[in-house]
Amino acid sequence: DGRLLCVMRGSNERLYPRPLVFKGSCYKWFSVSSDDGDTWTTPQPWTYDNGDHFYSPSACSHLRRHSSGRYFWIGNISPTNPQGNHPRWPLVIGEVDSQSLKLIKSTVLEIDTQRPDEAEDMLILSHMWALEDRVTRDIVIVGRRRFFKGNRTSTPVTYRIGVQ
Repeated sequence: DGRLLCVMRGSNERLYPRPLVFKGSCYKWFSVSSDDGDTWTTPQPWTYDNGDHFYSPSACSHLRRHSSGRYFWIGNISPTNPQGNHPRWPLVIGEVDSQSLKLIKSTVLEIDTQRPDEAEDMLILSHMWALEDRVTRDIVIVGRRRFFKGNRTSTPVTYRIGVQ
């Protein structure tokens, strides 16, 4: 309909006072432009379509337009309030409501998450990139499963999400 949606990462991490402390809730933030990006609304916490808040770490996410005309968001939704950038799991996908531009809660699907044997490692499931398969119309998400503690590895991954 001509509006632009910007979904931004935000952090609750504070460096003052030291040592590192975390204050407030860690959300994604959104702003909307109705004039081709010349002006934007004041950023506000991005919520589900029913108004419920969800937690999300300060990590990049991805909006993808599907050939059906629908829009999907790929990012992290945390079960508890993150501490700054972490945890960056689970990785989820959900549809964006075309009227409210909010995330439709009933469509959120967990794609990947931390496994029991990975509990000691810092798993990173963020900064993914997505495209649409022209033949199957699936959303294909590519990226890496990265670890930044004991394991310190990075494995390329591809996830395929069927869209009806």
